[in-house]
Amino acid sequence: SELSPEQMKELEAELRRQVYHNVLPNYGWAPIGERPVFPSNSGRERLSLVGAYCPLDGEWVNDDTAGTINAQSVVELTDCLCALHPQAKRIVLIVDNARYNHARLVREHIAETVVEIVYLPPYSPNLNLTERMWRFMEKKVMRNQFYKTFAEFVAAIKHFFIRLSDYADELSSLMRDKFHILECA
Repeated sequence: SELSPEQMKELEAELRRQVYHNVLPNYGWAPIGERPVFPSNSGRERLSLVGAYCPLDGEWVNDDTAGTINAQSVVELTDCLCALHPQAKRIVLIVDNARYNHARLVREHIAETVVEIVYLPPYSPNLNLTERMWRFMEKKVMRNQFYKTFAEFVAAIKHFFIRLSDYADELSSLMRDKFHILECA
C-alpha cells in the first residue's frame, strides 16, 4: 500500500565530509605585477560533519564532531532521525558506499528501528543531494574566508546551518531530487 508523507520520512545522508580550518581561495584580484596574499593558518584542525536532507520538505539535520566519521556516527545519526520523527513508519537513508555505512554495527542497530539504508551506485556523487549541500556550505562559509581561530571557523559553519532558511531561494533550485539519467552508448 502507498504510504503518505507523514508515514514515510525519506532522508538522504552523506556521511563523509570533513572540513579543514584553512583558506580556500576561489577568486580575487591584485594590482598588476603584485601577487595576491592570502592569510592562512596551520589547517591541521578539522571538523567532521554528518548530515541528512529530506527532499520532501527540505529538512536538514546535521551534527558535527572533532573526531572522524565512523559506524558509531552513523548509528548516532539514525538515532537522531528516529527521535526527530517518532511517528515515522519508515525512514530511508540514501548513502554512499563508505565502509562505515556497511558496518555490522550499523546493520545490527538499524534492524531494530524504522530506518532502511539504500546504497548509491559507486562513484555517483551527482546523485547525492547532500554533496550539493556540502559544496554550497563551502561556497558560502569557506571560499575566500579567513578564520583566525578554529573556534571562529566552527562557529561560522554552525551559524550557516542555523540560518539555512536565509538561503531558501538558492537552495530551492539546488536541492532538487530531479536527476537527468544518461544512457550508456
